[in-house]
Amino acid sequence: MADNMTPEQTKNKAILEAKKEALLRAGITENISSTYILNISQSSEDFQQIFNSISAIELDGEVKEWELINEKWEVDGSGNPYLEVTINATVIKYKTERDLSFDFKVEGIKEWYYDSTFLEFTFLPYQDGYLRIFLFGDNYDAKFLFPNKYEKNKLFHKGIEVQFPLNVNYRLVAEKKEDADLLVFVYTKQDIPYTKKENIKDILEWIYSIPKDERAIQHFSFVIHH
Repeated sequence: MADNMTPEQTKNKAILEAKKEALLRAGITENISSTYILNISQSSEDFQQIFNSISAIELDGEVKEWELINEKWEVDGSGNPYLEVTINATVIKYKTERDLSFDFKVEGIKEWYYDSTFLEFTFLPYQDGYLRIFLFGDNYDAKFLFPNKYEKNKLFHKGIEVQFPLNVNYRLVAEKKEDADLLVFVYTKQDIPYTKKENIKDILEWIYSIPKDERAIQHFSFVIHH
């Protein structure tokens, strides 16, 4: 495949785009069908582009439930394979607006790192809240970075900047496993534990299940060099 995506990764991406299309079509809560055709001969996007598109659409609603109805591989006139997926989706239009005062600032994340170097950054909340940090890889892998067994969940206080890692005996190591990575910060007013599996689908569903006025999200991409 021209963009080095496996069939499963291509399917996951096509479903994400179908869900985005479902949100574009729906103005109120309703069951709808959505189809998206993904030509896998095109150059691949990194996950930040996908996450940006989903984040922009979810400002007005979310896909609460969905079911894969059909998937079909075809070949176009030039011999390039493409995947068509059809889903049934239940789309919910948000009734709340984002609380612009509930936000935070992250500094210190570089655009690139050498393999096996340490990740360090500061976190400054503008209101009291609780933080979850995830690492997304460009092959749709995901990892839960904070809280962890060395750094416990805690209430962060307004205006008090903290340095990560919080534990001086713990290190976040940049490892050359993928072409690019994405750090995703999810800050919430209430303590909402993440208990699902470490995969992008479940993480996104968890994020979008939180009302807009109860959360703030920021994400930072970086590349790791040998």
